[in-house]
Amino acid sequence: MNKLASPGGDAVEKTSLNNLARVVLNPRHRAMLDAAMKDCGGDAATRNRKLFEARDLLSLGQLAPPGRLRIDSLDMTEHLRALISLEVPVACQPNANNELQLRNRALLGFTYRTEAFQRPLPGSAFFQVILPRDVWLPQIHQPEQSLCIAPQIPAGSRTAMLILRAYGALSMQSIQVDVQDPAGVFAPEIAQWWQHNLHRVPLTKVALLEPNKPAKPGQTDPNKTEPNNTDPNKTEPRKEKD
Repeated sequence: MNKLASPGGDAVEKTSLNNLARVVLNPRHRAMLDAAMKDCGGDAATRNRKLFEARDLLSLGQLAPPGRLRIDSLDMTEHLRALISLEVPVACQPNANNELQLRNRALLGFTYRTEAFQRPLPGSAFFQVILPRDVWLPQIHQPEQSLCIAPQIPAGSRTAMLILRAYGALSMQSIQVDVQDPAGVFAPEIAQWWQHNLHRVPLTKVALLEPNKPAKPGQTDPNKTEPNNTDPNKTEPRKEKD
């Protein structure tokens, strides 16, 4: 069976996370954070941790290329919740001709439960793909479309790392397609489909914090994996010599 990295494996951009504390929030993000803080629940330690994680999320949105990561809403009443619009190719169910359908943006519901500050939680406990529907990934649990970013998330993981993992899972830069290893695989039939279509992986080569590469004249999109219409599991017949 084919198996790549665990779903949503660590991105190469860890070093960029060190810069998050230095980011000065823009007026929009500053207003969002101030508004959310007014209704922030919990004891002092919990409120401070939610504030830290929320600021990390907003700062990551500013470090990303324009339009790549947009935070549409923020709430800290009980848990840390956010509505996130992520520019990333999303694989959707193939059509009647078995042609994969691709969307260029995902709307995610993000919930960082306060208990996750102290104990590990399953990797499917943090993200829900609201749009698009019919996402064609083995680590999507239907019908609610919860996204598994790892078999288990360690206690106290940073929000920024969770976002990087979600981007890696949706873009298929990290993926689990081994039906014999059920960790993070909710749909074996979809995993089997991808085993026969690994030439399509990843859906983009661009990392979350990396700008899109401009195409040169006459060049195909350098940010996408070159499509291959041949079946990689078939051997071409040998031609007889004259």
